[in-house]
Amino acid sequence: MTKLLLVTTLSAFLLACGDPTTVKPTSRAPEAATIPTLELANGLLAEGDIAQAAHVFAQLASKEIDPLQRQEYQLIATELYFDSGLYNDGARMYATFPETLSTEKMQLRRTILAAYYSLAQQKPEQALQALPAVQSLADRMLRIRALEIRARAQQQLGQTDLALKSRILLETNLVTPESIEINHTKINEMLAQLDQPTLQKMVTTPAGSIYRGWLEYTLLTRSQAVISPEIYAQRYQLWQARYPGHPATPTDIDGPLAPLAFTENSISTSEVALLLPLTGQFSQLGEAIKTGFIAARFADGATTSIRLYDTRSDATEAQKQYSIAAAEGATMIIGPLNKAAVINLAASNRITVPTLSLNYVGDGMPGHSNLYQFGLLPEDEARDAAYYTLSNDYKKALVITADSTLGTRLANAFSEAFTGAGGTIIGSEVISEDSYDYSPQLTSLLAIDSSNTRKRRLEQLLGTKLKFEPAIRSDIDAIFMAVNADQARLLRPQLQFHHASKLPVLSTSRIFSGEPDKRADGDLTGIRFNEIPWLLTDARINSPLYSGISQVEQNTSDAIARLTALGIDAYLLHTRLDTMRIDPSFSVSGKTGALTLEEGNRIRRRLEWAEFLEGVPEKISDPLPLPAVLPPVNTEL
Repeated sequence: MTKLLLVTTLSAFLLACGDPTTVKPTSRAPEAATIPTLELANGLLAEGDIAQAAHVFAQLASKEIDPLQRQEYQLIATELYFDSGLYNDGARMYATFPETLSTEKMQLRRTILAAYYSLAQQKPEQALQALPAVQSLADRMLRIRALEIRARAQQQLGQTDLALKSRILLETNLVTPESIEINHTKINEMLAQLDQPTLQKMVTTPAGSIYRGWLEYTLLTRSQAVISPEIYAQRYQLWQARYPGHPATPTDIDGPLAPLAFTENSISTSEVALLLPLTGQFSQLGEAIKTGFIAARFADGATTSIRLYDTRSDATEAQKQYSIAAAEGATMIIGPLNKAAVINLAASNRITVPTLSLNYVGDGMPGHSNLYQFGLLPEDEARDAAYYTLSNDYKKALVITADSTLGTRLANAFSEAFTGAGGTIIGSEVISEDSYDYSPQLTSLLAIDSSNTRKRRLEQLLGTKLKFEPAIRSDIDAIFMAVNADQARLLRPQLQFHHASKLPVLSTSRIFSGEPDKRADGDLTGIRFNEIPWLLTDARINSPLYSGISQVEQNTSDAIARLTALGIDAYLLHTRLDTMRIDPSFSVSGKTGALTLEEGNRIRRRLEWAEFLEGVPEKISDPLPLPAVLPPVNTEL
């Protein structure tokens, strides 16, 4: 009887847990002349009158002599009261339970009811604490109750990622089409409340194909209003091919789907070849990328076959290994890493397999339809800084450049992107890596020498000494520094000393070591810089991926951590290149940035931004933050 009752009321329970936020008043009990019987209770349940059935079971409990049967009735009545939203009635019935129930299963049911009531009182933390571990529940119906309550509590706490995982696990315990449909509806309603960036970031969470499929399906359906029906149909077919048999039920595509326009060039990822330097000069870099890629694959639960090919840090060997990988049946090749090897590969015109390189060919070189270029290009950071500067309405900038090849590359990329988008470079200076005093360059750049010249002329004209504080030029909106961390630590105090404390100062990841160092970076306070997401927040340490990566990253340079992130993103990208190709607006929220596919099959990275506050980088959440104001310093020092 109990089993029949729980099955009968399952849909009511699932629906009741959808909105346990208000406590309903006590409902009307059956007429006193009505004789409570099991037949009456089950008849009421069959009619959908859960509240009246609860009252009948409460009466049966009050009249029952056998302790075991009385406790069963008490539990059923309480469950039905809660399922019908009559929490006060349920709480009163709960209070009649004996201190110890007769069986372990009854004890577990009471524990779940306690969590249920906490949820109804808007106490999700308390509900989660009260719930028994799901793996300890041998009874399927108890698992269903526990998982539904857990999912709802997690959703109340804003833990949508955990709530989705709970609902996916819940579905493995559901058997009736009605209960499965209710669960799907709740998933769709929950994901519909999330904004686009949150969904895109969750897609990259390594939580299995069912989890990722729900998120990508939500993004797909949301895009229907802004993309053409043809592209939408193609993207749906890609989603369907990527997640065959996924439980999401598409109901919003009208008419027959158009065939894929690029069927012959569709990318298969069943056999992936990794071309990396696993021995030789760059072996540590190759190992970091390999570790990130494989960790992402295992965390994702994918069945992709991965073969490793050692390019030995040599461009010629990379070409040889590429040919071997293609001949051995690779359907997707990741690599090579060496820039010369990528250039040789692009020039060879023998790219027979879809390939995601881990570096870029030079500007102006012809691309290839099968070659997708991805990597940690420093120029990406400089261009990103240029767009960020303009997005804050800083239209006139000064540029300070390190006297190095990389400094020049960064400064040129910033200046080109900044002026190309409407900004103006009003001055620039190059500083030597061997110098510690940048006063000559700064006084010239800030036009302080002109201010001092005007002062001397006035003194000569007036014939008296003047009290005077030099002023910097008034047309500066921001300063971009293409320098390393040591130079930045020297520059920032000197900018303050030369009266530029209120100017926004921006830079790239070169000024951050990858690990917070309050003592070393105290002088960087107020400087904003862009960085890959993997290094900016605790998400890296808390990520399921990190356990398989931490040993590789420990006691190494920040470059290794960046390359493990590159390996993770190579995995994320290789299954999404088809989607990115047909929909240029599609973005992958990766560990190295927000990734989009540009003309020439080049992956573009948009990075996250942080600001040093008392030497510690703090992520900037506002896409258009106000300028940082540096604290004044004593210019008499």
